[in-house]
Amino acid sequence: MNKSSEQQLLDDIKILFPDFKCTVQDLRTPTEEFVTNFYSYWLQEFEVDITNVSQIQFSQMTVIGSYQDAYSGAIPRINLLMSIKAFDVVQDFGMLDIISPTPKRTQGIIKAFIDFYQWSDYRMCALMDKKKELNERKEKLRKMMKEREDLKANMNTIIKTIAQIQDVKKQLEDEALTLQKRVSELNSEKQIAKSKTDDSTEKLKEKEIALQKLNREELQISNKVKELSNLVVDSPTTVISDLESLRKKHEEMKELSETKRDMVETRMQMQSKLHKEYEDQQLRAEQLSELVKLIDQQRELLKVVQITD
Repeated sequence: MNKSSEQQLLDDIKILFPDFKCTVQDLRTPTEEFVTNFYSYWLQEFEVDITNVSQIQFSQMTVIGSYQDAYSGAIPRINLLMSIKAFDVVQDFGMLDIISPTPKRTQGIIKAFIDFYQWSDYRMCALMDKKKELNERKEKLRKMMKEREDLKANMNTIIKTIAQIQDVKKQLEDEALTLQKRVSELNSEKQIAKSKTDDSTEKLKEKEIALQKLNREELQISNKVKELSNLVVDSPTTVISDLESLRKKHEEMKELSETKRDMVETRMQMQSKLHKEYEDQQLRAEQLSELVKLIDQQRELLKVVQITD
């Protein structure tokens, strides 16, 4: 490299790694210490644990066994080499680049490391955007999974609710069927009751007509009784008894009239008077008998009315 290239490389180191101490002389005559420090600093930028790199690894202890002291100086260099080769920046990077660096190759390796660092920084920014997008997608996916689980839970609840609704629906259908049967039975009972009501109404009308007829007959009888009441004596028995007495007297008078035709006119008049009284009493007795018959008929009619009620 010419001086301008060396200065450009030095400027890049100071810009990218401001805490790392480097001079043009270090680039022109690199030492193992310088390259080891630079490579270690560069690895730290990629979050490599340099302290761990400088120590013997557990897997290496099984190989070197009791020769740890003999390999104590070589192990840090080997680990540093393996850490650098893991990035595969310089494919032919080897142990000589650490323990015996040359100016031209060292400057080329440093420039390659700087280019990789800048590229990785650019890629890191792009990856950060991708990572952010990925994280957003992960968060979105997490929310979608959460919503999916919630939907599953809601779906299970809805399925259970639908099953319960189906059970309730079946119960309601059974109750509706029972009610329909009951309505049908009630309609039949209603028809029977209506028929009985119609019969009862018809019978009631007939009874009302019969009652009206009886009331009219009763009124006629009452009027007849009123007409005959003036002819009624204190007791029908007395009238009949008087009638019998008069009949006997009439017979006696008749016999007396037949045997004693020659009785005086006064006795004839008395006989005539008694005969007239007998006829009057007989007429009154006949009227009274008719009245008694009417009273008996009225009683029979009243009994019929009471039985009908």
